[in-house]
Amino acid sequence: MESLTAAYLATGAALGSAIIVGTISLFNVKLTNKANIERAKLEFERGKSEKEAVLKRERGEQLYSTVDNWFSEFAHHYLVLAPVMQNKYDYNKYLDIFLESGNKSKVDYGRIKMILDIYFPELLGDYQRTIELRNEINDVQFEFKKTYQERGRHVNNEALSKYTKYSVELEKWGGVFKKNISKCVRNI
Repeated sequence: MESLTAAYLATGAALGSAIIVGTISLFNVKLTNKANIERAKLEFERGKSEKEAVLKRERGEQLYSTVDNWFSEFAHHYLVLAPVMQNKYDYNKYLDIFLESGNKSKVDYGRIKMILDIYFPELLGDYQRTIELRNEINDVQFEFKKTYQERGRHVNNEALSKYTKYSVELEKWGGVFKKNISKCVRNI
């Protein structure tokens, strides 16, 4: 009987040890799985953040390039219309040049606004300032066209002075706007 009791005790001890080791193993597996899941989540988030940063940087570069083209077009329009205001050639020649260059335009105005709205809302004030200056220039162009239609070819120093003032202001503003885009892209 003693040997039977010893056998039961040995079996009970072995079974107890197995239960304890099994419980510890299950606990370790649960901890390992939890750590693996957390690491996978972190890696996923890091990868997602990196992809978002790359995409935002690419959009910033596209924005810079498109805005640069936009300001180049402003300068081109000034260089073409200013001689008409000085009576160096007629308005029809300006229109021909304007229409020809308009067909070659590299500016996607909707894309500028979309990139700003989605990726760089902090630059919407800069965009709005550009629109305000452009509107000032458009007003001068409209007034010049109106007087040109009424009087024909003539020197219009008043229009030229305003047009030059706003164009120079717009050119300076273009540098500020592009610099602000660069800052945003560098800080991504």
